[in-house]
Amino acid sequence: AMPSLPSHARIIIVGGGHVGLYLARELEASEGDFNLRIIERDEERAQFVADSLERSVVLNGDALDQDILREARNHANERPAE
Repeated sequence: AMPSLPSHARIIIVGGGHVGLYLARELEASEGDFNLRIIERDEERAQFVADSLERSVVLNGDALDQDILREARNHANERPAE
């Protein structure tokens, strides 16, 4: 079971591997209205992850790069258009 999170939590997942993709899918399937961002270094994998998810934003880049982290935080602060 997923841990209890605020219904409008802003979440950044670093890595779109098996665990990151699984977590993102579980969060999307849950009842929460999460603002979810995934940072994936490999461009091909980032595209696969983006195609596999419906409501998450996938950023291609290195999570240690301050510009990518800033972009992820900025996206996480935005509410998706309904």
